[in-house]
Amino acid sequence: MRYLFLCLPLISSLTYAAQIKFPAELIPLQVDSKKIEHSLFSKVDEIELKKGVHKLKIKYSDLFELDYDDHEIVESNPFWVEILVSEGEKYQMVFNKPEDEIEARDFAKSPSVMLEIISTGKLIEATRSSKLAELVTPIKASEVIKAPKALHMLKYWWQQASKEERKVFLKGAIK
Repeated sequence: MRYLFLCLPLISSLTYAAQIKFPAELIPLQVDSKKIEHSLFSKVDEIELKKGVHKLKIKYSDLFELDYDDHEIVESNPFWVEILVSEGEKYQMVFNKPEDEIEARDFAKSPSVMLEIISTGKLIEATRSSKLAELVTPIKASEVIKAPKALHMLKYWWQQASKEERKVFLKGAIK
C-alpha cells in the first residue's frame, strides 16, 4: 500500500501532460467540450491537459477600487483561445494587466492572452478562436444534472440536524 502512494505522482504525470495556472483575473470556463464548474467557495485556477491542441473558453473579470467606498467590476464576454501544450510542461496564462478601470474596459472589449512556460519563461501565443460549433455536443435531457433547489437542500439539512439544532433553527426562523 505504501508503494502505491509513492507511485501516485508518477501515475498522475502519465495521465496529464500539461498543467496550466490562471491568474485571479482570468477565469477558465470550458476546456474543449467540458465545462469547468466554479462555486463561491471553490474557484478553479489550475487545469491539467493532455498533450495536444485544446480550445479554452475564458472570461476576464477584475475589481477596481475607485474611491474609499466605491468599486467597479470590469468583465469581458467569454472568449475562446486555441493552445498547443507539450508533454510534461507547466504553463501560466498571462496577459497585459490593466492599470486602472479605463484600461480594463478597453482590454475587456478585446482580450488577448498568452501562455508562458514556467520553467523557461518562453511565451506562446494563444490564438483567438471562434470555432464554437464543433465544440458544442448535444446532450440528452436525462444527462443534465440539475442544481439542487433551496427547498430540497432545506429538507436534506433538516434530516441531518439533531433535535437541538432543529429547535435553534426554528427559533431563529420565527424571529
